Amino acid sequence: MSTATGTSGPAGSRRFWVTVFCFALANAAVWVGYDRLHRHALLEVRAAAPEAGAEVHGRPRFWWTFNLDVAPGKPTDPPPGEISPHVAGQWAWDGPRTLTFTPDAPLPQATSFTVTLLADRLRTPDGFNLKGPQVTAVHTEPLKVVGVHRSVLDESDRLVLDVEFNDEVVPAEAIAHLTVRGPDQKPIGLHPHGEATGRVVR
Repeated sequence: MSTATGTSGPAGSRRFWVTVFCFALANAAVWVGYDRLHRHALLEVRAAAPEAGAEVHGRPRFWWTFNLDVAPGKPTDPPPGEISPHVAGQWAWDGPRTLTFTPDAPLPQATSFTVTLLADRLRTPDGFNLKGPQVTAVHTEPLKVVGVHRSVLDESDRLVLDVEFNDEVVPAEAIAHLTVRGPDQKPIGLHPHGEATGRVVR
């Protein structure tokens, strides 16, 4: 009878620990790579209003909530966002995770605005920041005619119409974009009856 000599004990143990070491090293490398790729991009906007494409009115309050606390900036730091065209207003934090912006005055009508949160101006106390700028486009109510009323006949027996808009207009500019047609569908000449800027053009 022959007996096999067991030579795999110490060698097998070494191979086991080498395998464990290699596995641990690979795992550490994966986590280091993940950390380098994602450490500075873990801050996210969870909710915001108004939504993109929304029609806003007056002095709308813009707000954004984040998934992590955001480090407060210094009083001398630039604001965390920008609005184009420029709108004067107040950026403020309602707690460490909610940012707000409120215009100082009602927004002008018939205007589109782009609101951008800048990634390099928002970060957590641990250094996490946004992956990139957060851009939201909104607009105010477009110019509309809200009513047309027959007023009176002037001294030349010409019919005077009151055309009411949802915002103030310059009569000459408004009339340049108005058309009145007679029963034969031919355009009728229009002339301003007064030059005062307002919501009603005569």
